[in-house]
Amino acid sequence: MNPSSRSHKRSLLTGLAAAVLLAALAAGHETLATGRLSQTVPTRTPAYTLPPGPTHTPVPDPSDTPDWPQATSTPPANTATMPAATPPAGSITSPPASATPMPTPASEASQPPPVATFAVALSCAADISRQDVLTGEEVEYTLLVTNPNTRHASNVALREIIASGIELLRISATQGAVDVDEQTVTLRFGTLEPGQSALAILDLRVSPAASVGQIFVLRGTAYFDGGAVTCNPVAFAMPPSRLPGTGSSRATP
Repeated sequence: MNPSSRSHKRSLLTGLAAAVLLAALAAGHETLATGRLSQTVPTRTPAYTLPPGPTHTPVPDPSDTPDWPQATSTPPANTATMPAATPPAGSITSPPASATPMPTPASEASQPPPVATFAVALSCAADISRQDVLTGEEVEYTLLVTNPNTRHASNVALREIIASGIELLRISATQGAVDVDEQTVTLRFGTLEPGQSALAILDLRVSPAASVGQIFVLRGTAYFDGGAVTCNPVAFAMPPSRLPGTGSSRATP
């Protein structure tokens, strides 16, 4: 090829490249001027992912809390009243139900009201003059009822049932009245004030109908408003006609 033609082609290529470069530069300048240049940046995926960190929650400051007025519920001054429902004409209406008291059972109505009582504990002591007796002999039986409380005891009475084989000769008491019904003796002392005592003495005699070796037991009971107390038991006996053997014998020479 001719050297002059090579240089001519090279000049053409150089000029063409310069023209393309100038055109590109001009286009870029125009895009920058109008603000329409857009470029897509490729998204890069990180090689590792950081774990989520703690969440910071701001603590409110009490001083920043607005002081809102408290809402109060005030009923309206004028409250509408619903009119009473009026049944239509010709309808049947029932009278309003009235509260009827429950009837009192006859068993409860006939019972008197309870009476307030207080606890009173009396003491009763008994004693006899002898423990061995024979037919026709007498025994003195003593009963002492005492009110050791700080309150009085009302309707105090002493009752004793005399055992068979014993005869009642005499009764004496410091107060009250005496009732005798066959072998039952009742002494009505009445009221005993605090610390007061009532004494009763019964003179007894062994009946001829008593059996040899019979044992007589006496045990009275004191009654009063609010309770009763039993006296200590006492006993006396007739000796047997023959003493029991001792279980040993000795030959007489």
